[in-house]
Amino acid sequence: MLVMFVWPDLYFAGTFMSEVLYWPLSITAMYFCLKSFGEQRKFFFSIVASIMCYLCYLCKEVGVCIPIAYMVSRVMTLIAEIVKRKSKERILDLAKTMSLFFALFILLHMSISFICFSGFENYYVNNGQTGINWLFNAYNFYYFIYSIVYYVIATTIAFLLYPVIIPLINIRILDSKT
Repeated sequence: MLVMFVWPDLYFAGTFMSEVLYWPLSITAMYFCLKSFGEQRKFFFSIVASIMCYLCYLCKEVGVCIPIAYMVSRVMTLIAEIVKRKSKERILDLAKTMSLFFALFILLHMSISFICFSGFENYYVNNGQTGINWLFNAYNFYYFIYSIVYYVIATTIAFLLYPVIIPLINIRILDSKT
């Protein structure tokens, strides 16, 4: 987290960009998400993580990836605890922190959308981009296929190449501490 205070882009940006806000918010949100996995004050950290994740989402829409990743990791942890037949208290605590995070995120989204953004027009709805009609144009259909391929490649690189392939390539130089 110390890097976000000395990152040059945060200080020397010639114009205001949402990245200037998103960078420290996302690091802080990820920090609190990780802290909520601990045993001490997990409900407090879950609440703070939810608030920080919503602030990330307000700053940039891609910020919704952080709560999605958090919820997926919580569900996977919950499934692992059920399979290991851990105590019911542990499973109940996991379910409570996950529910608290999700409920607060949705509550924040609904209340701020209603209070702050209720009078604004939605560009996507007004231009008919939420239906399937836009897909019948040939150019849009080709771009849709291209975007699916692009995101599959990016996801494969992010989730397979870095955490799996790179360590496998360097397995001989890794020691027991790594």
